[in-house]
Amino acid sequence: MSRNRIFAIVFVLLCVTLVVYKWPQKQKPIVPTVEEVVQPIEAVVCEPSEPTFVIEEPLVELVPEQQTGILSKSADQDLPTQVNRIAQLFNPYPPTLPIVETVSYISRVPWLTGRAAYLGDWASHYETSKHFISRSLNGMNRYLEQKVSRGDRFNVFKKDKEIEFHLVIDLSRLTLWLYYFDVAEECCVQLKSYPVCAGKLTSQTRSGSLTPTGVYEVGREIAVYKEGDKGLYKNHPVEMVTIFGVRWIPLTREVANCTGSCKGLGVHGVPWKREGPEGALLESRECIGGYNSQGCIRLVTEDIEEIFSIIVSKPSYVHIVQDFQDVKLPGKRYL
Repeated sequence: MSRNRIFAIVFVLLCVTLVVYKWPQKQKPIVPTVEEVVQPIEAVVCEPSEPTFVIEEPLVELVPEQQTGILSKSADQDLPTQVNRIAQLFNPYPPTLPIVETVSYISRVPWLTGRAAYLGDWASHYETSKHFISRSLNGMNRYLEQKVSRGDRFNVFKKDKEIEFHLVIDLSRLTLWLYYFDVAEECCVQLKSYPVCAGKLTSQTRSGSLTPTGVYEVGREIAVYKEGDKGLYKNHPVEMVTIFGVRWIPLTREVANCTGSCKGLGVHGVPWKREGPEGALLESRECIGGYNSQGCIRLVTEDIEEIFSIIVSKPSYVHIVQDFQDVKLPGKRYL
């Protein structure tokens, strides 16, 4: 075989081999290693042409079900029957409640010698506030009038009755119930109920509000404010009625099941604010029925004046609960 023919045969075999090697075959999928995985590119968000400024408010996280209020666990029909026994407390004519008695004013009394007895002396002797006696003498909303004449009738608390007052505050219903407790009779009697304002809502407290729950004792450092009275609030001079309204009743001691300290907390009137061209003081009553305070309980003027006149001369306790069914009042009977 000639050399040229041998080269031709080798050339043909090489060509056939190349064609077979390049023939398309079914490819196996290529699985990238972890290092080769490429995350999809995030969509590009265009910035606004004008700068945007965001004012960050202090974060007060709300529990979802408390965004508009604290939910009641009990039905309204389970609440105490609405009553109003206030007239039987103040009115010096029958019928009156068993914890009061009606007296007639005289200036010379056997329990005070050397001088005439003033209303303050009667109040001290019967452990009844002057505000209570003034209303009994003069009628509703007249707590500061001290004029009295011989023979005038008014009510005082009976000296032989050991009584306490208990204020129940339902945070879910923003309602306060006022009771007196006759210790000897072991009977708790409802006097009246009132709408209130409570502390702002927050999930940072066990109560769901800046107002803690629990039983607290009322303190003796009470105060009466009027227009022009000055004082310090958070180390700043203020007109006191613009913060506390016309009355201040402090909570002084944690008694039972308390979820927070009572330091700085109390029951007081709604704040007053100056409005109009002459800067007249007007009551901010719109807060009632809402969660607007820093923890205190607020009432409108006529309600806080009434409660103040009744409770400040006797041992008194405030029961703050999320729902009325959680309260445990003293005594074996409830009226």
